[in-house]
Amino acid sequence: MALPILIIAAEAADRNGLPFHQNLGWLVLSFAVAYATYRLVENPVRHARRLARSSWLPVALGVVLIGVSLLVATVALALHPTPASGASSGSFPLTTPKELHRLIEAAPRITDLPDDLRPSLAGVRTDWGGPAPPCWPTFAQPSVPACTSGYPGAPHTVVLYGDSHAAMWYDVISLIAALSHWRLVILAKGDCPVIDLPFRSPPDSVRREARSPPASSGTPSPSSGSARSTPIS
Repeated sequence: MALPILIIAAEAADRNGLPFHQNLGWLVLSFAVAYATYRLVENPVRHARRLARSSWLPVALGVVLIGVSLLVATVALALHPTPASGASSGSFPLTTPKELHRLIEAAPRITDLPDDLRPSLAGVRTDWGGPAPPCWPTFAQPSVPACTSGYPGAPHTVVLYGDSHAAMWYDVISLIAALSHWRLVILAKGDCPVIDLPFRSPPDSVRREARSPPASSGTPSPSSGSARSTPIS
């Protein structure tokens, strides 16, 4: 009884294992559950006179219990599907380096596009992969909204931080966060890179906004830091 509870607790926390003090608490709980089932289920069934007088009733009861267990497991898997293999589940197909090299070499010869291509060929000019407003502020906005996606209560948080070069990966990283059960926070604004290097900026009015620290608005989130710009004369 102890091992299943420890495994379920670790899976619920999205971790391979729990710290010792947490495992100790779950271990105490598992012993309490084991003692309760022994007194309330196992012993009454073992010493039941009606079951002892019949040769087929214990077998029938065992078959019914196995059937109920399989039914519960089937319903649970149907209601809570896990990312499995195959593109239909939204997971990444596994392939070997040799197979990947073959696919890259065959790419220039592709003439037909899949129906579920994202973005579509017609919308590739406007779909740049970044977040939609208000999570992507305009040049004149001095604040960066607190935008989160993925699993809000996840034990791991990933922050996508930077300018448009970072934000263009939002669609891909949000998919990875969803499949990995991570919480994703995006703090990004165009022409406000993290590194302090010269780059070509927009007009002076917009450049002044980019120099000011982008104060986070909305719900609390990790600090967005300061966005700096150095115009090239």
